[in-house]
Amino acid sequence: MSSDIHWIIVPSEECAKVLRITDGVAESFSVRSNEELSLARSLVGVFREQEYESQPILLALRSCDVLAISLPADASTTRQAMIYELEEYVPIPAEQFTADFLQHEQCRWAGLIEHQKFLPLIDELATNQILIQHIVPLSILVAQYLISQSTNSESGIRSLIWIFDEEIFGNWIEIFLFTPDGLPLSWQLIDKTPEALRCALMAETQVRETDICIYSIGLSDELRCVLETIPRIKFSGNIKTETEDVIQHSIVCQSVAIFTRKQKTWWDFSREHLSMRGTDRILTKSIRMLLWGAVTFLFVLCLVFFVRGYQYRRFETQFLREQEKVFREALPEQKIQTGFRNRLESEYKKISAQRENSTDLPQRESALIPLLKVLQSLPPKVRYRFPEIRIEQNHIRLDGQLQVHGDAEIIATALENGGFIVEPPSTQQTGSSGISVRITVLRQNLEEKP
Repeated sequence: MSSDIHWIIVPSEECAKVLRITDGVAESFSVRSNEELSLARSLVGVFREQEYESQPILLALRSCDVLAISLPADASTTRQAMIYELEEYVPIPAEQFTADFLQHEQCRWAGLIEHQKFLPLIDELATNQILIQHIVPLSILVAQYLISQSTNSESGIRSLIWIFDEEIFGNWIEIFLFTPDGLPLSWQLIDKTPEALRCALMAETQVRETDICIYSIGLSDELRCVLETIPRIKFSGNIKTETEDVIQHSIVCQSVAIFTRKQKTWWDFSREHLSMRGTDRILTKSIRMLLWGAVTFLFVLCLVFFVRGYQYRRFETQFLREQEKVFREALPEQKIQTGFRNRLESEYKKISAQRENSTDLPQRESALIPLLKVLQSLPPKVRYRFPEIRIEQNHIRLDGQLQVHGDAEIIATALENGGFIVEPPSTQQTGSSGISVRITVLRQNLEEKP
């Protein structure tokens, strides 16, 4: 039984962390660029060593590479209008960033990244058939999973606060605020100092004028003591975790949920400029192979027709020579002219009429040929059924069913118009099932029909 394998890449300027998730279990690899290999080439080497086979990949961005903005709620605003609205809050033109939004009753929660920073990495990976399906901030994976494991807050808002313990993720404190039912309100990245944490949370309690229920991960005792001194701050331990490594467990579970489409992520920057980079190369290659296959098929088809045509012409020449030979033997005193085959048929009929000279004649044509001529003469607009067709020595008899008695005369007339001699048809009522009919066509007349 094959295992489900997914990949996560967490990139920075000169290094990256790769997670290979197999059936929910993560294996970590550290990758670093050098003077000879770029970060993308180093990642390609790791994927090839791990026998990568086009499994889905999520590019998990560091928090410092993402800007988060909370805008007032406005359900009537279009996506394009929101993108240009973000220009008022960020020092990047709309043409240079890729954004995604989550709208709810409390606010419009927006995230954006400068796409030019990641295009070289994504394009070089795509050149080596390594395609990125999703682009999601790493912290979003953690926050969305952890908040889904917690219970709703009856009063106030909820908050997640943590510190990543690895150097590649940075040395900051991250603060997420949520509505009582778990919808995101804001995301802050602050210095890892007690004073920065105190100022950030005090500002939130004063602006929102409500209690904040906090769940913290990885905070030192000093930072936790700071939280206890802030008014309207409450601690909570109601998030269920299945392992001591809460952060990695959250990353693995949430990314698998995204890969398997069991849950939609809040933000996914795999859109617009960053949407499935490299698929055009794969599609172009597939289309090119398809076109070459079509050209090859047409070439083989033309070759078959050419060979078949050559064989037909050879048979035609062979049979024509045999007919010329027969003509010379039968009529040695006459010259061969165009249409001599008709002359041979005429002589054949003359000899057939003389019994004493017919013993050496070749057998007559198959009875299927006159039957075909009869069937071709049947009218197309009459519904009939002839389950029994009997071919006798002197006639062909058709027994079947019709819808009305008058259809028998129509069929007989059509056969007569085709040049046949037809005996008067006999019909009989067969109850509610229709009309039975018998039509007899003289066979000698069929053989004379051209």
